[in-house]
Amino acid sequence: MKLYDFKLIFLAFTYSAFIRFLMCFVKFNQYEKLLGTRNHKSPIVQPRPDELVHIDRIQKIIYSVNKYTPWEGKCMVKALSAKWLLASKGIKSTLYFGISPDRNPNKPPKLLAHAWLKVGDEFISGRKGHRRYKVVNFYS
Repeated sequence: MKLYDFKLIFLAFTYSAFIRFLMCFVKFNQYEKLLGTRNHKSPIVQPRPDELVHIDRIQKIIYSVNKYTPWEGKCMVKALSAKWLLASKGIKSTLYFGISPDRNPNKPPKLLAHAWLKVGDEFISGRKGHRRYKVVNFYS
């Protein structure tokens, strides 16, 4: 394993912890600025080959790290961690938030939420099930 990977693992773990802390203890409107520019998408440009190397490593590391954290690291934690790691390499991305009604007839009605991250047309996180959700906000 390269030093670059250790640095990414450390940062992914740290970002994951920080994001989870924000989600649990800070009101959304107080940390929303950390997500990027609201209602603005990054340009849909296919990543260059040198960027693809970073994207691939970051994608694998955020999923790996969040398997082993003592806190819950679901879609928003993964998406925002990846966004910040990509930004550190100068790679622009768009973070999406979506909602969908829970259609389980055995439970009281509620809304489900999901977050995903894209670079150009490529999904970095949250691809699975994203079509069920209506986009309500996005940040670049």
